[in-house]
Amino acid sequence: MQNIIRNNNQLHEFLTLIGHSEFVAVDTEFVREKTYFPQLCLLQLGDLEHVAAIDPMSRDIDMNIIAEFLFDPGRVKVFHSGRQDCEIFYHLYGNVPTPLFDTQIAAMVLGLGEQVSYQKMVEKYMGVKLDKSLRFQDWTARPLPANTIEYALNDVRYLAQIYPMIMGELQKENKQDWISEELLELSNLENYANDPETVYLRGKMLPPNDLKRAQFKKITQLREELAVKRNIPRGFILKDEQISDIIAQQPRSVEQLAKLRGIGKGLAFGKDGQSIVEIIKNSTPAEAPPMPILQSLPNADENLVEILKLLLKIKARSFNIVPRIIASHDDLIYIAAGQTPHYMQRGWRYEVFGKFADDFVHGNIELQIQIAKDNTKNPFHLLLLESTNDKPLE
Repeated sequence: MQNIIRNNNQLHEFLTLIGHSEFVAVDTEFVREKTYFPQLCLLQLGDLEHVAAIDPMSRDIDMNIIAEFLFDPGRVKVFHSGRQDCEIFYHLYGNVPTPLFDTQIAAMVLGLGEQVSYQKMVEKYMGVKLDKSLRFQDWTARPLPANTIEYALNDVRYLAQIYPMIMGELQKENKQDWISEELLELSNLENYANDPETVYLRGKMLPPNDLKRAQFKKITQLREELAVKRNIPRGFILKDEQISDIIAQQPRSVEQLAKLRGIGKGLAFGKDGQSIVEIIKNSTPAEAPPMPILQSLPNADENLVEILKLLLKIKARSFNIVPRIIASHDDLIYIAAGQTPHYMQRGWRYEVFGKFADDFVHGNIELQIQIAKDNTKNPFHLLLLESTNDKPLE
């Protein structure tokens, strides 16, 4: 079986080999420097016995065959830091492969750290130090060198072997369900859909003036639609700073538009330039979108927030989990203000930290600090105790 697949016969043969597997490791190599959408250059798949790289740039590969395999609901698709991979599949198929699993998310639940790299995961679980010198390879080049293909295959070869180990650890610690919300968020299609009509909300400086805000929305929408249609980065059409200059200077003709900084004659005197001028001339304040309502954080005692941060670290350490996956800094502010988020009031987060934090904030638990001598590790360390029953938190 060839490690690089360039035609449908080879693809069918490989998918038959791994078709019985309950899970498949998935990785992609892509470029997007000169395109709006990521260009898939290589797709790697593997199970415990077989791995292969599929060349989606080959004219003899039918990507629909791959889709049928990836979207089979009876097979778990395993990624490491899979958000960009899912974005590629969403662009290709309008969907993401489910059910899915992400070992980077699982690493946080297992206390291995935030955003643990694949390289570190392989070193920890497999005792192998990966050579990452080829990560800046030109993946559009053909033919791909043999060492480059092997480098890509390692991204699923070890991932397929690590997945059962991680699942075993999650089961041992009864944490199988702890990452369900994060995995659901990863598979949420709303994260990958771009709506040209709402892209203006990403602007850093949305004009408070109604007329200029209407113009800003229309120009950013035009830019987005053109970028999608031509499959080029939006900055290749207009940079954010140029849109701000246009709104500020209010050009009423293509000649005036051409005089603005960074606006070339090719843009100004072409169809796009005329469209921009028409937007400036014809927009009205009544067309302005409403200013987004920024949700402000509640007022909370800063000292209480800092204490909650310390307690969160202690609780996270006792459960061998990264604190951020339990609660964010904003979550702690809400808790300190007596407005515990709903997802902290149920499930494992409630059992691990939410209930304890609520009890502490509402005075149902009092804490005392005890300095205990420890001759085996550090000379001294802090123990936080529940004064009601002297139950140590660590």
